Amino acid sequence: MVMNEQDLKQVINKSVLDKIHFEFIQALPLYCWVAGGSVIDSIIGKEINDVDIFFASKQDKFETVKHVLKNEGQIIKTWDKGVKINIKNFCYDFISYENVKTPKECVESFDFTVCGVAVDKSGEIFYCDYFLNDYNKRLLRYTGNHITLPRNKSIRALKYINKGFSFNEETQKAWIESFTNNIT
Repeated sequence: MVMNEQDLKQVINKSVLDKIHFEFIQALPLYCWVAGGSVIDSIIGKEINDVDIFFASKQDKFETVKHVLKNEGQIIKTWDKGVKINIKNFCYDFISYENVKTPKECVESFDFTVCGVAVDKSGEIFYCDYFLNDYNKRLLRYTGNHITLPRNKSIRALKYINKGFSFNEETQKAWIESFTNNIT
């Protein structure tokens, strides 16, 4: 089935919100959104391992983490952009990027267009250019964004290939060039 914007809204409202633990997201004290892998995995019917929750600022992220830890949860891991917390045997990544302040900026910053979908805590849906086209064609289009280590690029690409997405020739060439540009 080819998905259009209306279909996307229906799919997210009916099945995705439960899978991404949306009630928990809505209960968080500050504005945030869920984006990327957990949303697309829920759409295509894959099991999700964690939910990435994004915040408009580092301060908002840390205030929310403090709130969550005060009430429940245990820190599993920290890194420069985020904190992974286990809450009731499910993991959430609380993330902020310096240059990403909105869900729209977030979905535009991802490395592959099929990751470029988000739902904010009010239920509004955001997606990047080409998301619907590439989802429908199962195309793995590399955007050149979301700077990661070359080994992580390979892992991320392989994840989506294993989910039924594939490169076209143009995208494969751009993706390979991104490795070459990172070699010094």
